[in-house]
Amino acid sequence: NLLIIILAGYETTANGLTYLIYMLAKHPNIQEKLRDEILREGHNTQYLEMVWMETLRLYPPVTLFVTREANQDSIVDDYYIEKGTIVQVPVWHIHHRSDIWEDPFTFDPQRFSAEKRKQIHPAAYLPFGLGSRVCIGVQMANLEVRTLISKLLRKFRIEQCEQSPDHLVLKCPTVIINPATPVYIKFVPI
Repeated sequence: NLLIIILAGYETTANGLTYLIYMLAKHPNIQEKLRDEILREGHNTQYLEMVWMETLRLYPPVTLFVTREANQDSIVDDYYIEKGTIVQVPVWHIHHRSDIWEDPFTFDPQRFSAEKRKQIHPAAYLPFGLGSRVCIGVQMANLEVRTLISKLLRKFRIEQCEQSPDHLVLKCPTVIINPATPVYIKFVPI
């Protein structure tokens, strides 16, 4: 079990950080606002959490989550689900539904402000799963991201370079989504 925890946490956190760094390079105004807040408040900032949450909404490292087996015949939203059927929640699709998220393909950390967060249905945001079976590594992943990003932004400006893609091309060989090609980014000392 420990090996599964380490391996699952390694690839998903590494991919999440890749997407976050890429988004900071693409959005220098967001990066500067985040840097200013980190310099003032340290790594436990509200804005860092908002930027991280929005990155995970736009690029959830795990595309399918919450696998369950129906323990009885059921009807959910006019869909018949037979007892014994395995059901998986498509996280990627939920995170990109226009009836749930306004402009779902736009990077907008403000959708996770304290005020707006109250309006988000708990089952609309699932990068770590939901409920009693939420990913056990969620706290560790969040701590790693807060620590790394706060250290990076204190020392570097993150920029796109000639090889940086305009849009990430993704592949999903398993349930973990990966960049299909290398993600090139430039770190400029400040």
